[in-house]
Amino acid sequence: TKIDSLGDRGLLGVTLFFWACFFCSLFSTTMTDLAHMETGTEVHSTSSLDIEHQPDNIIDGDQSTFWTSTGLFPQEFVLKLGASASITKIKTSTTNVRHFVVESCDGPSPVTWVPVFDLELGNTGTGQLQVEVNKVKCLATWLKFKVLSGWSDFVTFHQVVVDGKSLGDHASAALSEKSQPTTKNGRPISA
Repeated sequence: TKIDSLGDRGLLGVTLFFWACFFCSLFSTTMTDLAHMETGTEVHSTSSLDIEHQPDNIIDGDQSTFWTSTGLFPQEFVLKLGASASITKIKTSTTNVRHFVVESCDGPSPVTWVPVFDLELGNTGTGQLQVEVNKVKCLATWLKFKVLSGWSDFVTFHQVVVDGKSLGDHASAALSEKSQPTTKNGRPISA
């Protein structure tokens, strides 16, 4: 009957839509905030500590919380991402920052740093939020943010958002294996 054939076509349409969505999700290039604490990112180290404004505030996803320096420059903090990543964009929300640089390191420990970008910010007035978005292209497991000067004695970092694609634990494991000393046949030297 005519109703049955429409029902079959409707079911076929729904089925095709489902499979199209499924395959699109497999190849999706959706970016994720790789610097959020929920992704396994940690604040590895900082040059200053204020009990009221902890370093983890930088990666908690809440722009109303912040880490503050305790005077003098340079000031810095190092983020250890949850996994090695291909980074395409870094967004910072700060106050009173005049000049800062970002460096990256890809590997199991932060040994060799590579410049990512160097940024001079205008004076927006004391306490006014400075939001900067920088397109970048780098591989990193570690990111160092170094404030070289400020418009005030104290600067704050409210949020760092890192867009890109996580290369996962497999990439980190491959990096670890790659960095181990090997014999001529390419096998790792056992300890």
